[in-house]
Amino acid sequence: MFHRKIAAFLTVIFMLNFISAFGGEYGKVYTKAEKIQSIDKQIEELLKQKADLELMKKRINESPVEIDKPMPQGYRPKIALVLSGGGAKGAAHIGVLKALEKYKVPVDYIVGTSVGSIVGAMYSVGYTPEEIENIVLNLDFMDLFSNTEDRTLKDISDKIVYAERPIKITIDKNNEIHFPKGFVDGEYLYLEFKKIFDRAGRVENFNELPIPYRAVTTDLNTGKEVIVSEGDLAKAALMSMAIPSVIVPVEHKNNYYVDGGVIDNFPIIEALKEKADIIIAVDITADSEIITDKSNIISVVNKIATYQGDKSTKEQKKYADILVVPKVKEHNTLDFGSLPALIKEGEEAGESFSHIFKNISDEKRFAEYKEKAENLKPTKIKIENVKLEGAESLNSEAVKRFMPKKEYLTVEDINLWAREIYNLSYVQRVFYNIDEETNTINFSVKEEKGYKLMAGLGYVSDYGSILSVDLDVPSLNRHKQNYILNFELSKYPKISLRNKMSFGLGDIQFLGGYGMSYGMSPVFFYRDGDKSSVYVSNVFNAQLDMGTSIFRDYLFGISLGYKNVNSSYDSGERGDFTEDSIKNYTWSSWYLLHDNMNKTFFPTKGNFSNITGFSGISLDDKEEFAGYNYKFEIAAPITKRFSTGLFVKGGKIDISHIGKSYEEMFKLGGVRDTSTGFRTMGFYGLPYTGIITDEFFSGGVSLQYELSRNLYLLGKYNFVTYNSDGFFHQENNKFGEDYHSGYGAGIGWDTFLGPVEAVFTNNIENDEVLFSIFFGYTL
Repeated sequence: MFHRKIAAFLTVIFMLNFISAFGGEYGKVYTKAEKIQSIDKQIEELLKQKADLELMKKRINESPVEIDKPMPQGYRPKIALVLSGGGAKGAAHIGVLKALEKYKVPVDYIVGTSVGSIVGAMYSVGYTPEEIENIVLNLDFMDLFSNTEDRTLKDISDKIVYAERPIKITIDKNNEIHFPKGFVDGEYLYLEFKKIFDRAGRVENFNELPIPYRAVTTDLNTGKEVIVSEGDLAKAALMSMAIPSVIVPVEHKNNYYVDGGVIDNFPIIEALKEKADIIIAVDITADSEIITDKSNIISVVNKIATYQGDKSTKEQKKYADILVVPKVKEHNTLDFGSLPALIKEGEEAGESFSHIFKNISDEKRFAEYKEKAENLKPTKIKIENVKLEGAESLNSEAVKRFMPKKEYLTVEDINLWAREIYNLSYVQRVFYNIDEETNTINFSVKEEKGYKLMAGLGYVSDYGSILSVDLDVPSLNRHKQNYILNFELSKYPKISLRNKMSFGLGDIQFLGGYGMSYGMSPVFFYRDGDKSSVYVSNVFNAQLDMGTSIFRDYLFGISLGYKNVNSSYDSGERGDFTEDSIKNYTWSSWYLLHDNMNKTFFPTKGNFSNITGFSGISLDDKEEFAGYNYKFEIAAPITKRFSTGLFVKGGKIDISHIGKSYEEMFKLGGVRDTSTGFRTMGFYGLPYTGIITDEFFSGGVSLQYELSRNLYLLGKYNFVTYNSDGFFHQENNKFGEDYHSGYGAGIGWDTFLGPVEAVFTNNIENDEVLFSIFFGYTL
């Protein structure tokens, strides 16, 4: 009996759990009361909307202003300016502002969406239309809409440890994969806004600006519009124009915000709520897209994304008193090349309402707003305290080390400080505000939490295609540590695990680490300039690294390691290329590195130098080697588009005790120096690993012309002298006596997926023309 009761009790518990689980997983049963409650809630929301509309109607009726009639004697109408979103077409807003200024129309209130919020904010803090035009025409929109880290601000250890990878995925602590929320973080846009709005940096309440201002944004989770009326003006502008999927949503007070145009691209109702007597609304929105048989998936997605905003715009247009519609609908939102023409269109559209603007002109009030703007002063502050929010890896002491060494800081100095923080490998975004009463700067940081999975594509002539994948695993302790697991998927695959740790002592940074790698390293042998053999080495390497960056761009280091090399024939002619080679040995090296190039690829300014000494001792026999190599390179601009470079490089290794150990020797050829092989050095005039030598010296000059954004015309001349005492089918050459010249020209393109360099060169081994391609991040 007792057992039956227990069984019955467990059955009831099971059924209750089953029903609960079933209901939670597959749906819910709603009661009549719940349905009525839901309907009542909708009625309540509709009644509220009705009440809001009735209130606006009442305010319109109560206003004594009739836009087509003279102003009532002694009455000062409240004039609101509403600026719609529309991307590059927002330049037309500037033209309309010129017309308003010409007739001295005083604007009492500004509300804008997206680009309208940016132009509106600039006018509200006191910029003239001419000043706004000058700023906008001199902006580099490609740089602003990018995530490219400023290489000149990166610590030199990060330059050599972290390869550039265009594809990035985050894996959190629960092993869930997170793809990026947008292509661009928007950090450079934010910092540009901070500079533009610096004169109003002390203003928290937007009602206290020379012209009261509002920005419209969209709460991504609720889908509702939000009116931003206080806080960080630069952040408000970014929130209003964070284009979904293009710019990462802006996090603010635990909510995420995107472009206000998603819901309300023409916020005229907000002006009515502020009791405006006259609303001047500038419409630069595109016509709603019509889906036809010729439409594509992008058109469909765009229609869905803009449907609510288009519907709202269509309704609100009729609430304006003066609807200004510049003829810009034929332009697209990314037409930044037509900004002067767009400004002109706006000015012409504004002039068409000159008869009304004259009627509402008020020189006295217009002058009052200008006077308020003149009282705003740019930032110049002595920072005494630093606060940090949102950080787990970063700490205040590290932030203080980036602080510019000045007593008083301007917005340019503080922006540079913020860029230094943003350039840290684990920082995604940086916002900041200043409390002048306590001389405190507060940085709000968004860090990339969890593992980072990064990938890059590559291609090197002869070597083949490459997919390089990095897994970056941060380890949080009192020393900054990162574990980086790299896979190279190619015809010659490789795997490596590296550890990097760093800690500071004052301004001196100490570095350490260790690593292991295993992979295949090919060498191509040539006879009279034609490929004759391919040999492949299976290489295992383990090493310890120690170093210090005494100065920001200088790194001195020592490495100790063990290496095992097993070389074998792969294809083509067979030779005795692996006899007497060193296979199992310990090695050591020291290096002094300097790098302040502005770019890894296609640099236009800076210099690079590297001096390395190395040695090895066999564990099996009495084999040993020692040597050194060096490289010095300088890049300098000649004009805005034209730059030149000078370089020398060379090296020597004593191979008298290691036979034909080609793995340790220098391999010359190919478009660039790469890490696809050991001690591979680029040379215009030779195929990849075209010459193998124990001693060489090379130098040359390069020319680079920027045809268009990130597209370059390239030219290079280089020479080499090297030693080849019958090595590997090569002709005999004596170092210092025999010189060879290589030259070539081609195209370079710095694409999102990586740099492309395609060049035609001569072949110093015969009369043929070489065509070589280098693509991707393989360093």
